[in-house]
Order: sequence, then structure tokens, then C-alpha cells
Amino acid sequence: MIGLAFALPVSIFFNWLERKLRARSQFRIGPPLLQPIYDLIKLFGKQNLRNIRASPLLSFLPLLYLVPITLLISRLPFGPWPGNIDLISIFFLLALASISSFLSGVLSFSPYGYFGARRELLQLVSYEAPLVLAILSPAILYSDFFLDRGFGFSLILHPACLVFFLSSLAKLRRSPFDLPNAIQEIVEGPFTEFSGPALALIHLSEWLETFCLSSLFYILFIGIPNLWLHLFSIFCFFLLMVLIDILTPRWKIERLMRFFWIFTFPLAVIEVGICWWLS
Repeated sequence: MIGLAFALPVSIFFNWLERKLRARSQFRIGPPLLQPIYDLIKLFGKQNLRNIRASPLLSFLPLLYLVPITLLISRLPFGPWPGNIDLISIFFLLALASISSFLSGVLSFSPYGYFGARRELLQLVSYEAPLVLAILSPAILYSDFFLDRGFGFSLILHPACLVFFLSSLAKLRRSPFDLPNAIQEIVEGPFTEFSGPALALIHLSEWLETFCLSSLFYILFIGIPNLWLHLFSIFCFFLLMVLIDILTPRWKIERLMRFFWIFTFPLAVIEVGICWWLS
């Protein structure tokens, strides 16, 4: 539960920082510090509109996105405070958040939502296997599938670090893997038909998901039980991700799938084999 207390303010700050960096890269001033909070308040005060052709289940999907991420953050170890979760639960909660994004596009009965959901599914089947193998690598190396504390640092896990980071970029729909919500092509992709409080919950879920994966990276591959080092690592992970997002162009889906299945997946398999041999 300690991680959840840090997650919301840190996520809001990260959203502001990203918008500020993106604005500076375009020679703009950028928003004030409290702008993300103003945006959430504005969205929660608006009416929740829904496409008349959309499924009634669409209204529940923002919660299906938010709840798994919130639950995962609350169970992960954070700094010196222990956690209480196993790897199977982590895989399930992360997958549930991704599936909710896909269903948001399918059940919206919108052309933008449909194409966004299609891209989300193709992207999901590309990065999910490398991500799972990257998370398994430290667990196999240390023969521990329960995350009460971090695993610890090891040079052997550097390839798994790289695979985890690249897969996280795809999971968070960051450039060059931002195909599901390419604004210039399909507006917000699977989330195009959401408005008001539902859209606010989706934005909040995306911010918390970024914090969650950044924190999980530290727990899996650094694991020192220190609060400030944990927060600094989260900040570095986020900053690198945002800089890549700003500086890189969007890939085509064919290139993305080739990259993950030809490069990251074999690298993750080799890493798991090495960890298995050394365990």
C-alpha cells in the first residue's frame, strides 16, 4: 500500500514533466505544474457521453483498466517496505490492463476504435512474450517467484533489462511503438469514444501504468531496499522513455512485429536459458 501513496503524486508530476519537455522540444512554454490536476477535475465535471452503437459494457472498461494497475502497485514492494505478490499475479494484472484497452476499441463500434484495437492486439502478441520472459529471468536466477522484496542487481540480467524496457515502451504505447493511439492517424485509437469521467479514469490509468512498470523495473533488476534510490530509478526510467518518445518516429506495425519476434524474443529466450543454467 505504501507504493500507492507515492504513485498518484509522482504520476501527476511525471505527466506534467512530459508535457513540459515535449513543449520545450517544440519551442513552446508548456503547461503549469498543476495542469494535470486541472484536466482531471475538468473531465470529472463533464458529461459521460457514449456512442449509441457502442456496447453498454464500454462504461465499465475504464475501471477494468484502472483496478488491475492500482492493485498491482499496492502489492509491489516499494523502497524499504516489503510487498506481497507473486509473478503469476503480476502477469495476470498486466495482461488484464492490456486486454481492457483492446476491448475498449472493439466495443466502441467506432472506425478509429476498431483500427486502434487491431493495432493494440498485434502489438500485444508481439511484446507480451518477451516481457514475460524478461520478468521471469531474475526469478529463475534467484529461484524465487514471490516478490516480497527486490531481487537484487546482477550484470547477467542486463539483456533482460533491455528487453523489459523495450517491451514497456510498447505496452505503454510510446514512440516508436505508439501505433494503437497514433493521434495523427486514428485520434485516440481504442479510447476515441470516451469522454468525461471515463476519459479521466483512462488518463489516470495510463499515468499509473507508467509508474507501475518503472517501479517494477527497479524491483526486478536493481532491488536495493532504499526509498530515494527507488524514486530516482523510476525518474530515470521515465525520463529515458519520454526522450525516446519525443525523438523517434513511429514505426509501421510490420517493422514492430519483426523487431520483437526477431530481436527481443530470441534475446529473452537466451537470457532465460542462461539464468536457468546459473541458478
